[in-house]
Amino acid sequence: MYNGDQLSSMGLGRRKLLASTLKKSARFLIMIVFADAAGLAIPSIILYRNLFHYYTAVTLVESGLLFLVGGLMDIRGSISFRLTADRVSKVGKDWDVKAHKQAQLKAAPYILAGVQLLAISFILAYPLN
Repeated sequence: MYNGDQLSSMGLGRRKLLASTLKKSARFLIMIVFADAAGLAIPSIILYRNLFHYYTAVTLVESGLLFLVGGLMDIRGSISFRLTADRVSKVGKDWDVKAHKQAQLKAAPYILAGVQLLAISFILAYPLN
C-alpha cells in the first residue's frame, strides 16, 4: 500500500479529506434542516397558522452561528491566539503548524454547512414569503 507522502503526492489524501469534510458538513446540514422543519411544523399544527415563512430567517441565523462556531474553532489554533493565551495563562504551549491544521480541519465542516444553509436560506426566501 502507499504511505502518507505518496498519497498526498497523488492527491488521494486530499480527496479523502475533502470527502470526509463534505460528509460531516452534509450530516450537520441534514440534522439542522430536519430539526428546523420539525420545529416549525409542530407549532404550525398546534396554532393552526403557517409559520414556515420564518424558516428562511431561522436558517439565516443558524448559518451565521455555524460561521461563528467554525471561525472560533479555526482562530483557536492560530498563532496570535496561542501567543495571547500564553501571555494570559502562562501555560507555555508552543504553536505548531500541525495543531493549526487540525483546528482548520475541525472547523471546515461547520463553515461548509453554514455556506450550504445560507444558500438554502436564499433559495427559499422567495417561495416561502
